[in-house]
Amino acid sequence: MKTEQIACPDNDSFRCPLARSPDRLSARWLPALAAQLVRDVGALITRAAPGHQRVATFAIDGEVRFASAADRAAFAEEPAS
Repeated sequence: MKTEQIACPDNDSFRCPLARSPDRLSARWLPALAAQLVRDVGALITRAAPGHQRVATFAIDGEVRFASAADRAAFAEEPAS
């Protein structure tokens, strides 16, 4: 079993082994992933602060809408396969 950790909504610490298969289509997955992002960026900022270094980041913001639930399900299924 791999020891690396990823964001996982299935327990209180929001971490689980990679060997487990988290439900990435679950609504609980998104806040867990966001929590992991906050921890990771926070750690980068904390390490950079003593040297007065800036942390370069890149983000993309977007909005996707679907005409129907069936269209959304088809979109979600394609990347998973």
